[in-house]
Amino acid sequence: MRRFRFSGPPLPLPAGNRQLQPGDLRGTMSKILYPSLRLGYVVAPEQLIDSLVKIRSTMDQHSSAIDQATLARFINEGFFLSHIKRMRKLYAERREFFMKEFNMLLGDRFTLQIPEAD
Repeated sequence: MRRFRFSGPPLPLPAGNRQLQPGDLRGTMSKILYPSLRLGYVVAPEQLIDSLVKIRSTMDQHSSAIDQATLARFINEGFFLSHIKRMRKLYAERREFFMKEFNMLLGDRFTLQIPEAD
């Protein structure tokens, strides 16, 4: 598995070559799709799933079953991957535009440093 970034090849997961540990792959769909969605995810070993489900239900019983089912269908039918690809392209274009405008307007006063990040 790889992480996405704006340009260049995907970066390896933080786990590197070691075996994935519980919680290595987790995140929120709120940042990827829509802030009020309030759905997160975790990729965990099979033996931890029952425990994680119990912990989650104790902490939060407010996630809509309809939202979860809709998101599952969105992912399974390939719309999520197309969304990610479309957003990567859009954000890369915006980033390039910003860098070009910044250098044109302020390049003589400031140096824009772009770190390699994901």
